[in-house]
Amino acid sequence: KVSMIYDVLNRVILDFSVSHYRTSEIPLLFEHLKRLKEFFGNRKIILLADRYYGSAELFRYCEMHHIKYIIRAKKNFFKHYIEEFKEEKDFYISIKFDKAWIKRIRNDEIRKSMVDNPKMDIRVIRGTYTYIEKNKKKEREVTVETQYFTNLNDEFDISNIVDLYHHERWNVETAYDVLKNNLDIEQYNTHNPIGIINETMGKVIFYNIEQIIFIESKKRIKQNNECRYKYIPNNKHIINLLHHNNFVVNFKKGSADVIVNKIVVAGSKEKIPIRKGRHYKRWNKFLKSIPRTRHRIDGRRNPPVAKGKTGFVTTNH
Repeated sequence: KVSMIYDVLNRVILDFSVSHYRTSEIPLLFEHLKRLKEFFGNRKIILLADRYYGSAELFRYCEMHHIKYIIRAKKNFFKHYIEEFKEEKDFYISIKFDKAWIKRIRNDEIRKSMVDNPKMDIRVIRGTYTYIEKNKKKEREVTVETQYFTNLNDEFDISNIVDLYHHERWNVETAYDVLKNNLDIEQYNTHNPIGIINETMGKVIFYNIEQIIFIESKKRIKQNNECRYKYIPNNKHIINLLHHNNFVVNFKKGSADVIVNKIVVAGSKEKIPIRKGRHYKRWNKFLKSIPRTRHRIDGRRNPPVAKGKTGFVTTNH
């Protein structure tokens, strides 16, 4: 299992790890936060995470280390506390940790904190976000009702929190897409475990270099306010430029600045439009057969499906 902490504003991977496939996501996140503690220092941090990371242990850790968070909520998490606020969109719940709950906490520091202070207030936000779903040549508007846990104060209203989560966190999905599809992070040239880890980390480092150049190229693109869309550099074009032998050769010659500047200039010239809010249909999508194209031979990249009479329908569970 791979895991990373990603800076959604600067578009770089801050910490990356490879671990046993049965390892849970939350312990991996704690390891990331521990390694980045010194790096974060006194910086203002907002942690964005999806439904798999909802945890009282994580919430208390963030409080202890002055980290703000927005975590998308599972429907059954803190259900008994939330159900009394049926009609409210923005409210606080007060959690009290009993001895059995505290005993289950693995982190000694967090367990001691809960013993000393067994109460915790969590802000719950209910909101909606809308996106355009594209399926073949058709497009339709989809509105989704969502719920979030956060410790941000009232200066951040519902729309701020929904926008922060869905617009900024989407860069994480984009990063995984680049790593999987453009850099082939799941494809290896060896069966040696050390070689596999080295190849994986090499592609992560390459990704960070490419994203730094992407950001510099983006700064050089002049936006036209009369155009319908804003433009960004073509990521695939920059990757192809970095794969060229001249990039490695110039590093060896000690003239990296020259080649990097050339790539930044070239990257800013080939650009693509941003179409905000567009998603390709993922769930309830009809498939005549399970795809077996590139990277899909073993089915790991396929979405969950429900079998029907004439084919398959994708499902989110």
